Amino acid sequence: MTTRVRRAAVLLSAGLLALGACSDDTSSSSVRLDAPSRKAGAADAGADLPLSQDLSADGERPAWAMPVVPGWSTPAESAPGVLQIRKDGSDALVTAYQVNRSGDVEETSDQEGGKAWLESYHAQISSMSQASDVTDPTYATAVVESTRGTVELVSQELEYSTPDGIRYRSRFVARSIGDDVLALQYAAPVDEFSNDEWAGLGEAGLQLTL
Repeated sequence: MTTRVRRAAVLLSAGLLALGACSDDTSSSSVRLDAPSRKAGAADAGADLPLSQDLSADGERPAWAMPVVPGWSTPAESAPGVLQIRKDGSDALVTAYQVNRSGDVEETSDQEGGKAWLESYHAQISSMSQASDVTDPTYATAVVESTRGTVELVSQELEYSTPDGIRYRSRFVARSIGDDVLALQYAAPVDEFSNDEWAGLGEAGLQLTL
């Protein structure tokens, strides 16, 4: 079963920033959600839909298709336009956002819109009393599967601590497409954060529907 998120959200709110964080060693390379039909580690081969190519929404609005992932909760809409799954017995979360920004921002490229969204997240989490020792983010690119081939997104990684002393790592990817920002965050305690877990999302069928 696959759940799709298609309703609009407005902005990241404090309630949706409960987890996030990271700095992996990916600042000079691409991270990738691999799917069975794609070779792992082949990000340098390029995406079918790179950030240099602005996309338009043809017909239905773009959205995330969130699969049922073994060992994770069933996808649930935690707010309009926000789908979330939680790893069983863990604080690890995966959150998918579809945010309609028409009228909120000036027209930008897909890359600029995605980067602006991620910079807004960093600014918000840095100002939250529930988060401390927020690291400077690193930016790279991520490649995920879509119904039109692989698509490139801006990737941000950072870390922060919560009042209970847990250190979190976050990988957040985003791209604007037409009036929407499509963003995906994988966040987990640092000692649980796993690139294999990230890749497993793609293998389970997570993709963008364009």
